[in-house]
Amino acid sequence: ENIFGMDCFDDSQFDSFLQSNNCILVVKLHPAEQAFFNEKIKSTDNIFLLGDHILASHGVDLYEVLNSTDILITDYSSVFFDFLLLDRPIVFTPTDIDTYCERRGFLLEPYDKWTPGEKALDQIDLESAIIESLLNPSKHAESRQEIRSVVHHFKDGNSSERVWNLIENIVFQKRIVV
Repeated sequence: ENIFGMDCFDDSQFDSFLQSNNCILVVKLHPAEQAFFNEKIKSTDNIFLLGDHILASHGVDLYEVLNSTDILITDYSSVFFDFLLLDRPIVFTPTDIDTYCERRGFLLEPYDKWTPGEKALDQIDLESAIIESLLNPSKHAESRQEIRSVVHHFKDGNSSERVWNLIENIVFQKRIVV
């Protein structure tokens, strides 16, 4: 019934919480969930739904949006691995972890070891985790760095150049035979 899958979640109260803390929440849902929440989110002032069509119509990639965020809130999405490169707080919302583990499973376990950030299972936890992350963004910096060092060999922003150089080497080293 709510974007976080939490029991007893009050959208209006959360919207007020965001307002009183000078925050906006930009939500990028899976396309299958987007239609369901479209109308609910329209009635809020501080929560905005960001669909693929909006990104495409503005020629913007999700990663450009991520680069301008202060905190990432996610459940099980692997996008947090990319967000680790920014070394910013991550709040995890594993509200249905047992069901998820049973149905899909995790590539990396244990979950708590591989998810370097606050865990929020209800609205009170989520609001507290957001405040904690804003006031103390370095709280989980050491565990973020540990996971980042495992999943990212390069952290310098030159990956596109390396890929292009690899492509050039492959293309120009092959002989063309007619």
